[in-house]
Amino acid sequence: MMSFAGRVARMQDAVFQTLGEDADWAGFPDPVRVRYREFDAVEGFGGSQVLVADRVIMVRRSEIQSPVDGDLVVLVASGRRFRVTGDPKIDRKGRWVCVVAEE
Repeated sequence: MMSFAGRVARMQDAVFQTLGEDADWAGFPDPVRVRYREFDAVEGFGGSQVLVADRVIMVRRSEIQSPVDGDLVVLVASGRRFRVTGDPKIDRKGRWVCVVAEE
């Protein structure tokens, strides 16, 4: 019988395989599987609100042990280039969530 943690890991593998894409991560010889997400966020600015795009790249801990601020990530299929900005955080599913800026 598989443990709950084992089931979660299998589910994450399936999600990354289906919805993820290959990326070249600076300092790693082989591509890693990532999920790129972009969504709108409302932020306050001088008494008004503006709509800004938030961009994150998620990567499993099993592929990148410790991403850092400044890492360069290139999506293989599109060639889009992103730079990690800030300290990556681990979410409750055990994925690194890296805020990125497109170069």
